[in-house]
Amino acid sequence: MELQVVQGHQTAAGYVNMLQPASLLTEAPCLCRNDWAFQQDNAAVHNNHLTKDFFQENHIALLCSPDLNHTENIWGWMANENLQKRMSVPDCGCPL
Repeated sequence: MELQVVQGHQTAAGYVNMLQPASLLTEAPCLCRNDWAFQQDNAAVHNNHLTKDFFQENHIALLCSPDLNHTENIWGWMANENLQKRMSVPDCGCPL
């Protein structure tokens, strides 16, 4: 399967269009017989009805998975920690 480069914001239609010509549909069944599943995280384009319909119509099993983007989770945790610290510091009139 070739690396797919996305320019700009990914949409569900763009994601499905990227998957259609990919060797996902031809090579994976040959390499793994029919005992394989596709894994993706919970990004909005992965949960869109167009994407779900594509996988269902092509009989591609999906693994139920948690959010696999750990970097985003860490950034969210750090932003929350920073917000909590800012809220607990008394206002001294100085910009942070």
